[in-house]
Amino acid sequence: MKRLSILLFTVIISCFTITANAQIKFGVKGALNFNDHKTKAITLRNSTSWQAGIMARFNLPIIGLGVQPEVLYIHRSSENAQGESLHNSYLQIPFNAIWTFGLGNIGLFVTGGPYFNYAVDFSGGLSNYLDKFDWGLGLGAGLDISKIHAGIRYDWGMQNIAKDDGAKLKNNVFSIFVGFFF
Repeated sequence: MKRLSILLFTVIISCFTITANAQIKFGVKGALNFNDHKTKAITLRNSTSWQAGIMARFNLPIIGLGVQPEVLYIHRSSENAQGESLHNSYLQIPFNAIWTFGLGNIGLFVTGGPYFNYAVDFSGGLSNYLDKFDWGLGLGAGLDISKIHAGIRYDWGMQNIAKDDGAKLKNNVFSIFVGFFF
């Protein structure tokens, strides 16, 4: 029992030490989005849009592992063959695990994790047929050079955002982003 107590105490102290040594950075991020509303029922022409927001990175001193939560404002738009448009803006919160590797101030990174969207603005003829909540998984890669954070990311929408039971519509987005850590 005494050995178990000592082991448990050592693990708890190690966790506090790792947390205390974590490196925390804050920054801003912007991206160019290439929207892809996936549906089989109707054909949508997708357009290029944008996103902007803030990010934080918590690096653990263990082989480049960390987490990078973000809060982003994302605009997406598309149009069907009849000319009905869909313009939607989301508040997106991705929670990414990140692995960085490199030398000095230059490093490559791989990131991935879930994201959650909530529509803050729907407009256009198709907006009445869509749910405001969306979620999915994202995967990205890129390069950190000193305080600059740049890369690519693909978000797979997992939620069917169509309100009609017979229709299926998912938000998928390819992004090229640039960020800056303070």
